[in-house]
Amino acid sequence: THRVIKVKKVSELKEAGNKAFLSNSFQEAEKLYSEALTSRNGSFDDSVSEVYIWQLYSNRSAARIKLGMLCEALRDSLTANMCAPIDEVKPLLRCAEVMAALGMHKEALDLLSDSEAKFL
Repeated sequence: THRVIKVKKVSELKEAGNKAFLSNSFQEAEKLYSEALTSRNGSFDDSVSEVYIWQLYSNRSAARIKLGMLCEALRDSLTANMCAPIDEVKPLLRCAEVMAALGMHKEALDLLSDSEAKFL
């Protein structure tokens, strides 16, 4: 498995972050995802749903994009992409999204073009 976290607090914070994001409370979502990342070394609990570390970074990146924190969003999206399984497309798309928002259009297109073969 790819950097799986089974910590109750992390799972709860991720869910709360998702709800905040969906209700356009991006600052709250960013805070909750950040707290989830700092809580990842808590007690392992096999009864808790799996949370993948790349999802936390990708979700926080999305919140940071909405907040205009583009450099931080890029860092998170790159971390998510490094932590994710090779066949996971979402973090790759998040990287391209942030690059485009930063005006790095050629780099975003190159990233997507270079990765296209992985998903065909």
